[in-house]
Amino acid sequence: MKFLVVSFSALFAFARVQGQCNVANCIPPDNLNDIQILPSCTLKQTLTQTFTCLEPILGGYPYADLQTCSANIEQSFVCFRDNLVPCLNTCCDTIIHQFVPNLTTIYEMVGAGLQNISSLQEGLTALNVSQSLQQTITELTCLVQGSNVVASYATMINMALDSFNATVENPVCDSNILNDLVHWSQQAFNDIIAANSRNEFCTAVDTLFNQSFDAWYTRCDRSNLTAVFDQLLGNFSNYTPTIIAAINITETFIYEYNLPNCQGTDPTTSTLGATTTTTSTTPTTVSSTTTSAAATTFNPFNLAIQHLFLLISGPVLRF
Repeated sequence: MKFLVVSFSALFAFARVQGQCNVANCIPPDNLNDIQILPSCTLKQTLTQTFTCLEPILGGYPYADLQTCSANIEQSFVCFRDNLVPCLNTCCDTIIHQFVPNLTTIYEMVGAGLQNISSLQEGLTALNVSQSLQQTITELTCLVQGSNVVASYATMINMALDSFNATVENPVCDSNILNDLVHWSQQAFNDIIAANSRNEFCTAVDTLFNQSFDAWYTRCDRSNLTAVFDQLLGNFSNYTPTIIAAINITETFIYEYNLPNCQGTDPTTSTLGATTTTTSTTPTTVSSTTTSAAATTFNPFNLAIQHLFLLISGPVLRF
């Protein structure tokens, strides 16, 4: 997920506030069809622009050389700067305004101070990020074949995860799901690093997607999420519907997203396709069964919300 971290950092750290405000377009807090996540952009708009701008990076894996990937990273940065920067125009109050004092001023200062940055490399240098660290971040983002940096980190990650074992009782998913998610992720990570072709990369991601998809719908009861967030938020439990709506919006969007240059991947290579039957195609409906991988469009980044939420749900939702 390093590429997501780098790209979101580019969005928020190097934003230029611009554009005109139309208050009539602001989403009211009680509208759960969309959410005012940034001053001038809704959650749906932000997701659309984010994944559009990530496509130069995502579409290039696996990378054989650092130069190609670096060029794609810069292309994604320029896309963020040119297309998502207007989202930081201080127009509407976002859902976090009341929690962050002077948030409007912060947006204005970020835009005024960094408006002339033309590239991600220039921005990182301005933030005093050393060239060696920039190189490491790029190599870990690109997962270049044969990289000593990637191999070193992969060894450390595998050593840590080989012995991972955590049974976490929680009201949403079964207690062993965290173990499975971690080990599936480890296998996918190793398969992605070892991939020598686009098809091998897509198949590795596809398999993880289907495993996570299956777990989310057959081993979790999302009807308990409301009670969980009510307890976690305490006096701010009035925000629970908004959080649930954000999960649903993000999940639905990513469910429909197709990883670039992967449309030809054979979905029957996944474990889910061989073990489940077709019963539902609506991602936001709780069901004890799942959609057959062979019957759905290949959209592996559905796991980005499902898998991440499941990973954090164990320790966060423990009572």
